[in-house]
Amino acid sequence: MSSSAWVTTKNYRNVFDKLRIRGAYIDYWTFVHFGTGACIGFLFARMGLSFLGGVILAVIAFVFWEIVEPLLHRMIGRRFPEQVSNQIVDVLSGIVGYIIGFTLMSPNALLTLLLDVLDFLAK
Repeated sequence: MSSSAWVTTKNYRNVFDKLRIRGAYIDYWTFVHFGTGACIGFLFARMGLSFLGGVILAVIAFVFWEIVEPLLHRMIGRRFPEQVSNQIVDVLSGIVGYIIGFTLMSPNALLTLLLDVLDFLAK
């Protein structure tokens, strides 16, 4: 088998099945949510948003999408295939992606988070 023949959608699905990540919690879209979170983290860091403020906005956006997504499926007459457990993992993977993306753009992100929390608690 040539090396390029392995790179097909079918083979990727076989890898996912062998790793047992295709199911109720994790599916192919989980990686899209992670990547989207990382991109939002990059963007918010470049915009100069605080880490905590960005996390709050990102969580609101991720939860909003998971609420709107089934409604859009119903509007076009399609069955919504995700379970609630998968939606929760999608939000969490977006948050993890955000944290990594923001941290890569701002090496002091963890210190910034600590200072934001202390500032919030002092109010």
